[in-house]
Amino acid sequence: SISLIIKIDKINTERHLCAAITYIMNENKTKGLSISNAGLYPEQVTETFFQTKARHLTRGSRQAYHYKFSFSKDEMITAEDALEFVKDWVEEYLGDAYDYVF
Repeated sequence: SISLIIKIDKINTERHLCAAITYIMNENKTKGLSISNAGLYPEQVTETFFQTKARHLTRGSRQAYHYKFSFSKDEMITAEDALEFVKDWVEEYLGDAYDYVF
């Protein structure tokens, strides 16, 4: 079993959403290990998120949620293993019902 903490932040502005997607897909940080069902590049993912938001109007200003997975420092987990763990989590909890990038 893996020991981790999941923190959830609301993204309330389009500017914050753009910054979050750019951060999540930063090649220097991820070494290319990012996955999205909304596009291959930050600009595509951002545009897809905005298009989805326009089609499914909601109350309030929330644009998205940012889930942050923090694995225990004692875990001997590789980046690939962490990616696989998050991929499984996304498939179980978000599936095809939501746009995502991780």
